Amino acid sequence: MSPDQFQVLLVEDDEGKLRAVREFMMATYPGVQLSLARSFSSAMSSLDHGTFSLALLDMSLPTYD
Repeated sequence: MSPDQFQVLLVEDDEGKLRAVREFMMATYPGVQLSLARSFSSAMSSLDHGTFSLALLDMSLPTYD
């Protein structure tokens, strides 16, 4: 599967970490389709409405239990 076929959901509430991971993903996998979610509930909504090859989830989100 080529990177332009990858649908990645990035779930991160910290702006600095979000920016770093986004820049890394875009530089390492040009063409990757990256969707961003800033909260657990936003991530769940994205998963309900989309299909992703990979989800990168911040396990220390304030609303995650």
